[in-house]
Amino acid sequence: MRSATVHATILQAANTYTGSPNSCYWLGLELINSSTSTAVSTNYGDFYRNGTVVVPTYFSWNPGQPENNAAYTVGSYCRSTNANYNVPRTNVYSNICEYEEELKQPVTDLEQKCVNLTSSFKTLFLNGVCYVLDPATKNYNDAKVSCNTLSGYNGHLAHVRSISELYVAETLRYAAGVTYARIGIEQTNLSSTDPNNGWYLTTPTNRSLLTTYLPWATAPAASMRTIAVTTGYPKSFTAVASTTAYPFICQYDNTPAIATGRAGKSKYFL
Repeated sequence: MRSATVHATILQAANTYTGSPNSCYWLGLELINSSTSTAVSTNYGDFYRNGTVVVPTYFSWNPGQPENNAAYTVGSYCRSTNANYNVPRTNVYSNICEYEEELKQPVTDLEQKCVNLTSSFKTLFLNGVCYVLDPATKNYNDAKVSCNTLSGYNGHLAHVRSISELYVAETLRYAAGVTYARIGIEQTNLSSTDPNNGWYLTTPTNRSLLTTYLPWATAPAASMRTIAVTTGYPKSFTAVASTTAYPFICQYDNTPAIATGRAGKSKYFL
């Protein structure tokens, strides 16, 4: 809700297509800085699916809103007062969705396979990448080689390297209703006694890459060698034991798997 014009459009849509006069709806409005009071009206931004946030200049808070409550971190619109409220994420509302022409994109084979997965998986397709939360619980070694749900594509545990990618992981974790979700970051030196450094983005086949983006929810213990995302976004990383079974988030890039022939040799086609 970025302007009075959009505000009026939303009211018109709510009056036209809904039944209950007291209906409330989700907007793309979320708290920006969790360390600041939720009562600061300008501490809310318009979030996109890929984690991009735009700070609006137009707010339509109801009098007394937003409230100072640590659990009230997202924005909603209620038709009865024609105004916005900050509320808990656990509330159950309908959505008001917005589709922008400038965000139109071609539908690829990967996207079709991504969105057609069964409802037991939670998926997001963003910037040519398919993210899938698999609710099956597995230890790290098993989860690391289990990202093979999409036929024809090599997957790996998700690499979280920025706040935008963390937002994607948190969205999937929350949608699945799980407390922990494994991602593809591990401490490869098993003899290390430094829990804060030496963390690598890993895949089953490619070279590991050092990462420094580590938004810890709690300080890691030296004996925990793998990472999961948990509650507390944007401080979401927690170090977990590699042997404990958790759900996991897979990432499929738009690179088809290479077919192999006898003795593991590659096949080439013209």
